[in-house]
Amino acid sequence: MPDVEKATDYLKQNGVATCDEIEEIPQNMHWIMDPSGTVFNLQKK
Repeated sequence: MPDVEKATDYLKQNGVATCDEIEEIPQNMHWIMDPSGTVFNLQKK
């Protein structure tokens, strides 16, 4: 992901919240969860 914050903003606008409370990670990364509960790490490629 070339621009993590832009992607995060897009996801939030479309109802996908970050769930960074799962585990502490660097500032430029975020945890997200799909509707079935699968957790993904959003980070710069």
